[in-house]
Amino acid sequence: MINLLKSFTFIFIRNISICLTIISLVIAGSALAQPKGGAPQFTVKGMVTDGKTGAALEFATITLRSLRDSSDVTGSISGSDGYFQVPNLKPGGYSVEIDFLGYEKTSSKLALKPGTTPILYDMGVVTLMPSAQLLKAAEIVADKSFMMSNIDRKTYNTDQLSVTSGGNVNDILQVIPSVEVDNEGTVSLRGSDNVTILIDGKPSGLTGAGGSALLESIPASSIEKIEVITNPSAKYDPDGVAGILNIVTKKNKLEGLTGIVEATTSFDNGYSGNAQINYMTGKWNLSTNYSYTKDSRGRDATTYSVTTLNDVKDYYDQVGESDNDRYSHNVRFATDYYVNTKSTVSAGVNLNTGNSDQYEINNYKYSDNSGAVDSLYSRATNGGSDNLDLDFDLSFRHKFNEEGRLLNILATASLQDNTNNNNYNQIAYFPSGEAYPESERILERDETVIDNKIYTVSADYEHPIGKDKQLEAGIKSTYRDLDNDYTFNDFDISTGEYLINTNRTNRFLYKDIVNAVYAQWRQSMGRFGYQIGVRAEQANVKLEQATTSESYNQDYFSVYPSAFVTWQIDEKSQLKASYSKRINRPGTRELNPFTDYEDPLNLRQGNPFLDPEYSNSMELEISRYVGKISLSLTGYYRYTYDKIQRYKYFLSDGVSVLTYENIDNSVFYGIDWAINGSPKKWWNLTLSGSVYRNETDASNVAGLTSSGYAWNGRIFTNFKLPYSSEFQVSYFYRSEFDVPQGLIKPMQFLNLALSKRILKERGTITFKVNDPFNLAEFRIDVVDRNFTQDIFRKRESQILTLGFKYRFGELRERGGRGRGRGDYQRNDMDGDM
Repeated sequence: MINLLKSFTFIFIRNISICLTIISLVIAGSALAQPKGGAPQFTVKGMVTDGKTGAALEFATITLRSLRDSSDVTGSISGSDGYFQVPNLKPGGYSVEIDFLGYEKTSSKLALKPGTTPILYDMGVVTLMPSAQLLKAAEIVADKSFMMSNIDRKTYNTDQLSVTSGGNVNDILQVIPSVEVDNEGTVSLRGSDNVTILIDGKPSGLTGAGGSALLESIPASSIEKIEVITNPSAKYDPDGVAGILNIVTKKNKLEGLTGIVEATTSFDNGYSGNAQINYMTGKWNLSTNYSYTKDSRGRDATTYSVTTLNDVKDYYDQVGESDNDRYSHNVRFATDYYVNTKSTVSAGVNLNTGNSDQYEINNYKYSDNSGAVDSLYSRATNGGSDNLDLDFDLSFRHKFNEEGRLLNILATASLQDNTNNNNYNQIAYFPSGEAYPESERILERDETVIDNKIYTVSADYEHPIGKDKQLEAGIKSTYRDLDNDYTFNDFDISTGEYLINTNRTNRFLYKDIVNAVYAQWRQSMGRFGYQIGVRAEQANVKLEQATTSESYNQDYFSVYPSAFVTWQIDEKSQLKASYSKRINRPGTRELNPFTDYEDPLNLRQGNPFLDPEYSNSMELEISRYVGKISLSLTGYYRYTYDKIQRYKYFLSDGVSVLTYENIDNSVFYGIDWAINGSPKKWWNLTLSGSVYRNETDASNVAGLTSSGYAWNGRIFTNFKLPYSSEFQVSYFYRSEFDVPQGLIKPMQFLNLALSKRILKERGTITFKVNDPFNLAEFRIDVVDRNFTQDIFRKRESQILTLGFKYRFGELRERGGRGRGRGDYQRNDMDGDM
């Protein structure tokens, strides 16, 4: 490992040295190019924005050509606020071209006439359009590119996807390149489920303490786009080894009252409804969203095990099935108040409440080496849950008189109160199939009460220096107070009452506070731009096993550097390189040392001595436009040390225990590719895929290692049909791949959708088929020295959905107020550090 670290350090330092050399040469070249005197010098400035949303476009390319011979004269790149300046221009005629990947290029002519003093020429606001756009009475309809690229992220416009109609956020994530959502609802990025999920750039109880599965309660129709950030800068929280998924909700940029109502039914699987209303006028922008979901899903599970202890083999079969009915309400209120042309106050509250009912039956059979049945029984579980999640956010944004100088202050609070109850009924059988006497029946029940609180406060400041440089700095403090109280009861036949089992009752408390500070420097020079930054964090963690009065403390200080370089090769090609360091902090599930007996034959317990895992990630990406088709190719490398890994072992009685360990390291590298565009006016196509290799060194844990290649591919395509109809297809396939102690089998799914616009295109009817061939499933073969397991899980996924959506309201352009009221504010996670 030491040699590998030395090699990695050498490679990283060498690459940074090369980048610094390039920067020095470019700076020197720019200096030599500056005029020394003579004719008066002119400066051209302006601002580049998205013509649909009004958001500032960062790293748009500005090229000036001579009108006399069309030769390139000079150029620049827009900053984070969309502003640009091109100084030191001689008198003459110029053609100014402004271009940004994924947008239509614009050009204009200007004449700079000789004068006695330097002249500043202001081009004002220059808008770039994703494509042709039409302003209608109820909405703006645009055929935006599905995929767009920026210096530190890829953006996927999802608000026109029929395959997600009537669905939720997880349905959207299933069509995003490099993102996977398995049959259990677990979200992963580039094969890792250690990914941070944000909503509008802010952490949420729905995706933090509540877990990513609760994304199923957020309707797809409220989402505008998904931002995939695989190498976040030092400005953002370093949590999430694989990166960040930012879910951006829809926001109205025009005055008036607008809304959407939507209803869907999945026939036997449930139904949902959703209503959104937005009102903008004068100094106020008000919005609200309400959704209700009922979802009923079945699940099949089998586990077949062979254990070898003391040269004796035992065989174990577990076959189970379950039904889960989930009901949820999600309400969001948000407002923006434009204090003046420079300051904006925003506030929001999100309430998610719901409950679920679950019935599960598992049949167990133990056999000895001769095949004779040793034990046979069934265990039925009747359970339910009630949850309440509240998210609050309050922010203040101030834009100073100096262009590009900004201050953002954000405070958030996430509160979670969940209760889960289960009743267990275990019946043993003789090998003949006859049940044991009633007195032998085992009756148990448990209750888990979760009370989690997460608070954050942050401040970010951006300060331009000169025409093409910018300094950013900020601070953030995060406090988490997580309380997991578990009570277990046994039924006493003699008294006819349930009694607390103190040996299986536990309360686990987790508290931490993380204080962070960061700074980063950004500069653009012609077609070249770079950004370097560093973040420092001090974390103080306290774990308490309240039941046994045991406590564990862990404090650590960490530094997270990041670096980005971008080069606009020409109007159609771009090269980007990046580096970042990330962390994965162990959660309460991994840390809680209490043994979970929910399944008596498959126990689970955490490890309070786990350390955080750290990851160093590098990427190199080239993208190019060929006609209306965009192409991108990304190579990436990630080295992780002290990696947190699941580890399973067997006790002498054949019961398995799943726990967690810090293993030595893992290396993950590969290539992502994507093709997106419209070969025909009626056809839009996105092809993407990855080929990667994962090498895991867990030799410090029972001598385990694994390595192997894997690949995946995704097709998403949309066909425009006659009579205002569209047909969409989404297909995903992932090959098998090795993990320590096993092999995960291939996974695939297919979704189809047909939609038709009606009622003067204000309404849409959508018919969707999820997994028509019933292919989605999870299977893993677990292999170790003392046991083998074949594990199969299949959640009901073959679902038909019929939905109707209607848009209403009137929109109008904001008369002369947009720029001062934040219409050009970019959605760049200002509040998240």
